[in-house]
Amino acid sequence: MHGAGRRAAPVLLALASAVAAACSNPTVPNYNALAGFPHTAASLQSEVTGAFDGVRSDIGNFQLFTDGMARNTAYFTASEQRFVSVVTGESFAGAGDLFMGPSVWDFYFNAIKGIDTIIGNIGAITVPTASGSGPLPATQQEALFGAMETLKAMYYMYIAQTRDTLGVPVNEVGHPIGAPPTPILCARDVWSQIVAMLDSANDSLTVAGSATAFPVAMPPGFALVSGNAGSFAGFTRALRGKARIELAYSSGRPVDTLSIGTPNAAQLDSAIADIQSAAPVYSATLSAAAAVPAADLGVFHTFSTTSNDVQNPINTNAAAIWVLQDAMAEIDTLDNRFVAKFGDAGAANGPTSVGAHIASSWHYVNNISGNAPIPVVRNVELQFLLARAHLAKGDFATAIALVNGVRTAVGGLPAAAVAADYVDARNFLLAEQRVSTMTEALGDRLDALRDLNLVAARDTTWSARSGPDGIANQIAGGTKDFQTSVIAIPLGESGARNGNITPACP
Repeated sequence: MHGAGRRAAPVLLALASAVAAACSNPTVPNYNALAGFPHTAASLQSEVTGAFDGVRSDIGNFQLFTDGMARNTAYFTASEQRFVSVVTGESFAGAGDLFMGPSVWDFYFNAIKGIDTIIGNIGAITVPTASGSGPLPATQQEALFGAMETLKAMYYMYIAQTRDTLGVPVNEVGHPIGAPPTPILCARDVWSQIVAMLDSANDSLTVAGSATAFPVAMPPGFALVSGNAGSFAGFTRALRGKARIELAYSSGRPVDTLSIGTPNAAQLDSAIADIQSAAPVYSATLSAAAAVPAADLGVFHTFSTTSNDVQNPINTNAAAIWVLQDAMAEIDTLDNRFVAKFGDAGAANGPTSVGAHIASSWHYVNNISGNAPIPVVRNVELQFLLARAHLAKGDFATAIALVNGVRTAVGGLPAAAVAADYVDARNFLLAEQRVSTMTEALGDRLDALRDLNLVAARDTTWSARSGPDGIANQIAGGTKDFQTSVIAIPLGESGARNGNITPACP
């Protein structure tokens, strides 16, 4: 926003599938006639609170689907077997489009449109002055733009993480509601746009000045970064570091399971710089307390059991979220990171619903409640993102050292001896990342499996584990399963485009 005018930042357009979610709002703004709405400090606080609130109800779906597709955990419930059968690959994912498709879509696009409203009217906001009223001070305008643009990019990242190569529709601010939908862009261009948004946000926070306070209050989960523009910029750079790794891999993934591929080195270098400059969210110092996610440095979605608020959506299902046997093969049950979240119900007390034979006897029972926060980004996660960037650059020794740092300081385990080669360093990173971040709605393991061309290699063939619940592989010969690593673009979106959802990659 700084300088002669606000940088033109691309935004995702909420299309047909977002209409139903919008109907729950008491007032649906006319985004083509914004002048009809009040632009005061009081209305601004209400709008900003709504922007932060936008996806809290749906973030549980992000966790259940990304963790299941990464073969970490699954939600075993007799009332909806597709949480296991579709998400982990016993049934064809396309058959579950109405089950999975609208997730991580409608709420996120509606939240983005609300943020667009705020951004489009920052200059019109009036506040009391000595002479009556006037605009927000220029530094606060910059700070507010930087924070809102960061939040918007964060929502884009959730959508991009769940759609990957399926792509995401991208459009300029103010696209007329009745206009034809814009093309769905490929993953490379989507991540490029996200990085550009975070560039713009970081620039505005810098222009605002590190000590500039925000003109609004932020949720408790943002307390670490809400004091001023300088601290919030640390959050912006943390997200940008994560986005740069995805951009680096978007056109340079390996073609086999034994090579690094050709990720963009400049983006990897910038990701490392971003993360290392992301204080107060990032710190090279780690502690045992960080085994509990809420005790780590970070930014969090917050929840409450008070009337009219949103409870932690994972908590409702926690006791029925069971660690899969795939994951248990890599986990030390004495690891502090594991026991901080999971408890052993005993071999005779595991799940009994569809797919039970792929579950272990461990389920989510510790440090979870209706009030528990869910991480947006936290320091332990950033250690693994740093390690991933160094791994992609071929600096295996640094990647191993970073991962061992988490293993020893947070996990309470002895350092592992790992050969400084690609495959050994990669496998070590994936195993330690898994136990560190599973069930935290971060999606990092799923990102890594796709980037490293390991989705198929880490497949679990259902027929090889057919059990007493009678599940059988539906592919003739039983040689592989229906595992997916993406959520389908919703049928409503596809219908609005006459079925043309092939991503464009100019």
